[in-house]
Amino acid sequence: MSGTSQAVFEGAVDLGSLEFREPWAARLFGVTLAMSERGLFTMKDFQHSLIAAVGDFEKASCIRDEEEYYTRWLEALSVLLKSRGIMKDEMLSATEERVVERLLGLQHERHHHHEHSPGRPDVIAPLVVA
Repeated sequence: MSGTSQAVFEGAVDLGSLEFREPWAARLFGVTLAMSERGLFTMKDFQHSLIAAVGDFEKASCIRDEEEYYTRWLEALSVLLKSRGIMKDEMLSATEERVVERLLGLQHERHHHHEHSPGRPDVIAPLVVA
C-alpha cells in the first residue's frame, strides 16, 4: 500500500495536497471518501478490502504504476459495496458500461479537440455524491 494511502487511512494527510496523474483515480478516491463519510463503510473496512485486492494481484504480478494501484482500489471498493448489499452485480455492470461509454466518448472528444485546438486543456465535470 502506498504511503499516501496509509496516511489517508490514519487521517494524517492534507487531502488538498494530493495529486493524481489520472482524473479517474482522483474521482475514485473522492467517491470512496464520500461514501465513507456517509457511513456506508469505514475507511478501516475499505483498507482491509484494498489490502486483500492488492495481495491477490501481487500473487501473480507486482503493481507497477498508479493505474494498476487504483484499479485494485476500484476492485476493493466494488467488493466492499457488494458485500454490504449496497451495489448488486447488475448495478455494477450497468455502471461499468456507462463509465466505459463515457471514457470512449471523452477519448473521441480529446482526439477531435486536439486536432483543432491543441492548446485547450481537458475539462473534468464536477462529481456530486448525494
